[in-house]
Amino acid sequence: MFCSPVTYTLADKQLCFVHIPKTAGSALTYHVRNVFGPDDAFPHIFMKDLLTLPPGQLQKYRYIGAHLRCNIRDYLNEEPTFITMLRDPVKRVISHYRFMRGLSGTPPYGIALAPGTTFEQFLHSEEHRFRIENHHTVYLGTDLLLENEPEGYNPFPEVDDAIFQQAKKNLDSFLFVGIQERFEESMNVLCRRLGWPAYRENQKINVTPGRTQEEEIPSELIDEIRRRNPYDMALYEYANDLLQKQLTDLSSEGTIYEEADRFYNKTFKKQYPATDHFHYDFRYAPIGSNWHMADKSQDETVFRNMGPKPRSFVDLPLNSDKDLLLTFEVLSSLSHEMINSLKVSIQGAEIECERMQHGYSYTYTGRISKDILAKCDGRVRITFEIDQTIRPKDLGINDDTRSLGPAFSSISVMPAPSDPSILTLPFRLLNKVIGKK
Repeated sequence: MFCSPVTYTLADKQLCFVHIPKTAGSALTYHVRNVFGPDDAFPHIFMKDLLTLPPGQLQKYRYIGAHLRCNIRDYLNEEPTFITMLRDPVKRVISHYRFMRGLSGTPPYGIALAPGTTFEQFLHSEEHRFRIENHHTVYLGTDLLLENEPEGYNPFPEVDDAIFQQAKKNLDSFLFVGIQERFEESMNVLCRRLGWPAYRENQKINVTPGRTQEEEIPSELIDEIRRRNPYDMALYEYANDLLQKQLTDLSSEGTIYEEADRFYNKTFKKQYPATDHFHYDFRYAPIGSNWHMADKSQDETVFRNMGPKPRSFVDLPLNSDKDLLLTFEVLSSLSHEMINSLKVSIQGAEIECERMQHGYSYTYTGRISKDILAKCDGRVRITFEIDQTIRPKDLGINDDTRSLGPAFSSISVMPAPSDPSILTLPFRLLNKVIGKK
């Protein structure tokens, strides 16, 4: 059996994320894009970029996540499924200021503030008014007019009750409404809705460094933000109520984590009948957790690194009354210590694997016991664990600040030889040929 897409309850729907700036949207996007294949996600962050696409190109993406509005539907053949994330309006404005102050250039992430710009100057600038006042409500209650600038819309929108009511109406129709201050809970509501494994990674993406040195914001400026954002304050409370209702409805028999895993297990078994032959290619979305987005080597081999945490897993639909042979390929590792620390577990039980190195790559092989398979009910969790992940920047390799583990390209499972002593005979013969003992 050949594995392609991850478990997903919206197989025939396009998923659209209305990404309001500085609401933990980058962290959500990172997780969701990682679930989809590399060619399934809209590659831009601004809605106006869709004007550069060839006719019909937008229809092919299963996931469209960008600074867009609900009128993205006007550019699609069918109504998509919408999701979004909101944040405390005061914190969002402060975060936007700090983010812009830390920028060094121009788009795609925005224009940097002039050196020395204080928060008070930012708050009272007409140029940045549209970033400060009722930003949530503008995104959720108005259409994006692509011919306007900056960022594709009127920089000074006059938000009124009609726009606010439209924003609430749109939120009511969304599949998922998350809250940045309740990020892990929110992500697990999303995972439950879409049939994905429970989210426990809680990583931060696109955050502003140097928080310990930030200026303290005077209380009178905090109060001013609240006064200038009456609609956003009300919409934020409304979104919190929507999230709480989803949590209550979805987790009546346990925690949202337990419910997400329970539904994922049910969805997994429905979509993937158990087998004794399976090949998993990492160019497709991982059926698991804690994997980085797909990348390509110089020879065009697609891989995914473990990370950011040192433990990753994949779930495979396996069943057999005999032992199975597990083989997986690791393209590279940032250190010998990392590869030497790699451990493999099946349903929590560590197994021995033999490793063969060829250049910078490694092939591993090990045996999955029929006794373990008998207890799995069709879903087998294979866990990979190392001592620690490493940031390439810390090694002076490049400016990549992601915490990376080994790079995996494929996993295969097939019936094992009946005699355990010949399990890895091909590896031993090859070692003799190349002069290893």
